[in-house]
Amino acid sequence: MELLLLELLDDVCFRLRMHQVVAQTIHLSIGYSKQTGGGFSRQKKMGRDSNLSQDIFPHSLTILYTHMIWNSDSLHWDLPIKHKH
Repeated sequence: MELLLLELLDDVCFRLRMHQVVAQTIHLSIGYSKQTGGGFSRQKKMGRDSNLSQDIFPHSLTILYTHMIWNSDSLHWDLPIKHKH
């Protein structure tokens, strides 16, 4: 998941630099099946403006990890699970 996020962020930061603009706030939205909650959308203001992946990526991970939980065996999404009866 982190590698995909970094690749997407690299694309966004490239476009920011091409337009000679910087970001102040990160907005991360991840969608998944409505049966398991439908996803989330959160934003976070950075301490300083940037258009560089290495500055923005740690803030993006903070948002991402806020919606994941650690299990002793693995990392998984903190999603409501519906069981079929």
